[in-house]
Amino acid sequence: MRAVRAAGSTVKAGRTRRVTLKDVAREAGVSVGMASRVISRYGSYSEETARRVLEAARRLDYRPNMLARSLRVGRTRAIGLVASYLVTPALTTFARDVDAVATQHSLQVLVGAVSDPAAEGTYLRTLHQHNVAGIIASPSPASEPVVAELVATGLPMVLVGNDNPELGASRVNLADHEAGRAATEHLLALGHERVALLTGAVGLGSGRRRLEGYRAALAGARLEPDDALVRAGLASADDAYEATERLLDLSEPPTAIVVADERLAGAVLRCLKDRDVSVPGQLSLVTFDDPPWATFYRPAVTAMRVPWARVARLAVETLLAPAPGRAAAAPDVHVVDLELVVRESTAPRSPVPRGRRRR
Repeated sequence: MRAVRAAGSTVKAGRTRRVTLKDVAREAGVSVGMASRVISRYGSYSEETARRVLEAARRLDYRPNMLARSLRVGRTRAIGLVASYLVTPALTTFARDVDAVATQHSLQVLVGAVSDPAAEGTYLRTLHQHNVAGIIASPSPASEPVVAELVATGLPMVLVGNDNPELGASRVNLADHEAGRAATEHLLALGHERVALLTGAVGLGSGRRRLEGYRAALAGARLEPDDALVRAGLASADDAYEATERLLDLSEPPTAIVVADERLAGAVLRCLKDRDVSVPGQLSLVTFDDPPWATFYRPAVTAMRVPWARVARLAVETLLAPAPGRAAAAPDVHVVDLELVVRESTAPRSPVPRGRRRR
């Protein structure tokens, strides 16, 4: 008796039953095991096989039993997100965007906010032990051996802001070099020649690449770099405040500052206020990540905006949907551009007094 297909089921002799993986395999002309590989996105298979299986699944409106599948493959319907300093607006926004994309894929997100490399490694291993479907992480250099260890087990991982190809994981990076250069070139175009840079740890990929972009902009303008204008490795707001004071106390203070780490920007602005240095009348300023307060502050702050929603979507979809047959191929690497958003904190150069200390 001929079977008549309906959405998500087959109808035979008056009975309705759920479409199974066996039905999909038969429709695609492949084995059940091969159909399972394609649907579950593991192992190796050709692009043609993937196309036939996915077309068959679409035609039959196949809906996998996710509970049975998770029990069979030993993976939960959850992914891990591990990031340092998640209290910053940028990373909070990123975590929210990751959760939104994951929800579209019926996934939960287990979030770990850590600042200690030892705790970071422990959290990564704990997520693996809980059989998450994959992990998105922005690991510190000290945690990279743990990342390599987990990738070697076959656990899907996507690294954000990491430039170490030896880890074997797919990566979603920001165009930090280009952004550091663009921020500096914006100030140079306004006539500033004494441009300072404040950044966090240059051991992290983003800090190093932004510093390199800053130096490239100076070289492009044929300006000699001045090490006194670079304050790198700043770990806290107190460090940023003190670094800004030292810049203002130079015999030739800067007329503009690039703050290449969002966590430092508030302290820089507070120091400028305490020293009665007006922005942008006496000193122009560009910050990174475009935090929400950048538009509330007066003057509104010029910023290099990170499209966190795009970074989050790329990270989740790269984690979940490797291309057919890519099991043994090189990991994916995506690079996301930043956008210069010009506001009121940058203006053509004018003479800058050092600023007087408040008593």
